[in-house]
Amino acid sequence: TKKINKEVKILALRRALFDRAVEQKVCLMESVTVSEPKTKQFSAILERIYGRGKVLLVDEKFEDNIILATRNIERLFVTDADSLNAWDLVRYEKIIFSEKAFDRILTRMHA
Repeated sequence: TKKINKEVKILALRRALFDRAVEQKVCLMESVTVSEPKTKQFSAILERIYGRGKVLLVDEKFEDNIILATRNIERLFVTDADSLNAWDLVRYEKIIFSEKAFDRILTRMHA
């Protein structure tokens, strides 16, 4: 493995986020919540809104219901804002951010 400077990682994250935004592949939601932990319902909502592509879901901190509802969806990857990296942004076709997660990422990129 090769060590990469923090500045280079932040630059890669900025560029990947910018590219996805230009391609209109980024969605910003007020919050990511579900009333009950049903995978079938969450999967149906994803398919209705985003089609069949791979989706990245980013939040500041996830509720237990979200974790339970999303853990068996193969095309969905769930991560918190602190763990997000440029490779995640490039790898997935659509990216869904909660407002809190997006603010946290912006803070991280400008630190």
